Amino acid sequence: MSLPASSTGWLAAYRSDVQIENKQPGTYLPVDGWDSGGEALVVDAHRGYRRPASHLPHFRGLRQAERGTAGVVPGQGWQVAYLDGATPDVIVAWTVDANGWAVPVIAHGDGWAEPYEATENDFLVPPDCTPDSSPYRPTPEGADK
Repeated sequence: MSLPASSTGWLAAYRSDVQIENKQPGTYLPVDGWDSGGEALVVDAHRGYRRPASHLPHFRGLRQAERGTAGVVPGQGWQVAYLDGATPDVIVAWTVDANGWAVPVIAHGDGWAEPYEATENDFLVPPDCTPDSSPYRPTPEGADK
């Protein structure tokens, strides 16, 4: 899945609950400006005019558009694990931008891949570790460190 270009450097993300549950990709629309109240604007192609990004169904927020990938390196055994026990996703590659930031790219069983966006319910698992032994697994609240 490739992300659209955006002249403002921002994208509006849309993903339904069903897409999230089934680990399906969402869609992104380029933000092409902001209204006087500060809301991000996108083009509603179905209605033929600009409107606030948050007024379209399944709006999940804004994310910065990729500013160009400087390189890609293999995932080398890294995974994303989930606190709810769902099957971990394999990191197939890391994209590296011009500033040196690396973003994991996860593969899904349906043959597509997308940049991984961290939540409080998932964590990284290095090669040769299990989700339970990952040094990146969050510590349960109230547990002694």
